[in-house]
Amino acid sequence: MAEPSQMLRFQDQETQKEALILLRVVPGALAVGLSHSEDGDLEVFVPMAEARELLKMLHALLDGLP
Repeated sequence: MAEPSQMLRFQDQETQKEALILLRVVPGALAVGLSHSEDGDLEVFVPMAEARELLKMLHALLDGLP
């Protein structure tokens, strides 16, 4: 059975090409995948403690936007 995941499809502002971000929880980590039509695919596994810190940082950055 596959892990639950969330996917965000967006257009790269620099290249105007389509890209995807895929987030999924795996045992002990958050898997963050980026698929870009120009640059290929990348997946990193962020340990849960660091993933929680990353989410806090993103939230703070977004709260600072106008």
